[in-house]
Amino acid sequence: MPQFFAPFLCPLLDTYGFSSGSAWGALLMWIGCFVSSFANSFHVLYLTLGILTSIGLQLTYLSALMSVTAQFENSSYFGLAIGLTMCGSGVGAFASNYLLAWLLSIWTWREVLLIESAILLNILVTASCSHHLDAELNAKTLVKHEIEDTNHQNKYPSEADLASDCSITKYFWNLIPLCLCIPSLFRFRKYPLLSSHSNIIKTNAENSDYDIVSKERINGMRFSNRSLSFGCPQFLQEFTSNFKRLFSPKLWKNPNFLFYVIANGIAGAGVVIPWTFVYDHVLTTLYYLNDQNSIGDINNQDISWLPSLIGFGLLFGQLFYGLITSQFGDIGTCFKNNNQDSKVENGSTCCQRNCFQSINKKCPSSKYQFHLAIFLITLLLNSACTLTLALVPLWSVQSESKHFELFSHQEGKLLALACFFVGISNGGLYVMFPQLIIDIVGTELWSSGLGLFLTFNGLMNLCGTNIGGKIYDTRGSYQMALLIAAFLSLFAFLLVVMKEIFTWLMKRSTLSANSD
Repeated sequence: MPQFFAPFLCPLLDTYGFSSGSAWGALLMWIGCFVSSFANSFHVLYLTLGILTSIGLQLTYLSALMSVTAQFENSSYFGLAIGLTMCGSGVGAFASNYLLAWLLSIWTWREVLLIESAILLNILVTASCSHHLDAELNAKTLVKHEIEDTNHQNKYPSEADLASDCSITKYFWNLIPLCLCIPSLFRFRKYPLLSSHSNIIKTNAENSDYDIVSKERINGMRFSNRSLSFGCPQFLQEFTSNFKRLFSPKLWKNPNFLFYVIANGIAGAGVVIPWTFVYDHVLTTLYYLNDQNSIGDINNQDISWLPSLIGFGLLFGQLFYGLITSQFGDIGTCFKNNNQDSKVENGSTCCQRNCFQSINKKCPSSKYQFHLAIFLITLLLNSACTLTLALVPLWSVQSESKHFELFSHQEGKLLALACFFVGISNGGLYVMFPQLIIDIVGTELWSSGLGLFLTFNGLMNLCGTNIGGKIYDTRGSYQMALLIAAFLSLFAFLLVVMKEIFTWLMKRSTLSANSD
């Protein structure tokens, strides 16, 4: 559900900043959980937990992801930064099961929702982490607009013009963007003009042979900055401009982007099945064996370790994949084109083997291909581990002890290992998608591509959970659902491989035709 809001929230964050998104996300999640604790019907919960909390969750998630991307996109530690950002979900998945179970053993679910709302409200503190980044990005945006005005020799409006343009209706309409700006962009409107930004404007004015003194332009920029604080910010215009990027032909006519979104979505439909149903799969199987007197009493706490192990594997996978992509991140600085081999200024090939022999003996042709290879390996790992979960012979487990201990048997140990590696592969998929989207569509369309990616991925996640539940309703077992999940990851792998082979054959035929 939260991912369906991504196409609307990504342009909103582009317009109003990441710290504002985190702050409002925290407030919405707090309101959702707080009101839910007093709910007396599911219809109220649909609104509070289903909509308010979902929007808040997506706001905080996107704010963290987009702010880290904006800060580290040109750094060799970009992959590690993404991994550290994502690992919070792994920590939460690992610890939340036991935390909620402990809280529910002491308080009622209403009181637990109140406690959870208080915990979520602490995200307000984390919003300050991206405050300085938002201020810098806003200052750069103002400089960009000022340079455009300088080149076109535009005249600044007077205070009287600005005042006459603000009617009472527009004043109340502008309360909407001002509320959305709090606590970030509303304060950034009065952010002082840095000396480096003034130098940019001065240099630009000198190069364009424009005779107006740069001091007047800088003062005009400060006036524009101040007028935006108290006048009529062009909220709808900025938001519409960012929203239109969702329909850019550079996205919808990009085969690499479309195939990656489809392949990851198909894999996402399979990834969600073991995480959601592994507990029920093992529990129903063991209860059947208990009814047949093949095993003793079942300890549900042992089984609850399985989804927690997926969460722990998710944490480890996010850090591991982040470290791996960062270790090879310096290679990416050599490539100016993500799809072709590029050249350095002296004419030699960019990929210098003597520099990277200690890291990778075979230098990849581009950063995109390197990330794509890791993505394909991750799909194979996820398929193999999910298949292991489905084929573990739990039906053959027998125990004469009064209390059955799952992890004292080989089948239980194999299940635990498979769950851990399923989590690792999930973490890899989470870390790779921001990097691959930037590799494919670039920084300009990054937020729009992210919104479309998350929307389709959320739709496929919803399909995956419904498929798993429907299969259990018809067959009384989750084994077939796990088999389908393993096949979906394998199918996504084959889809991307076939696309790359077809692209390679087309390029080869084109080169041979040109040579003839």
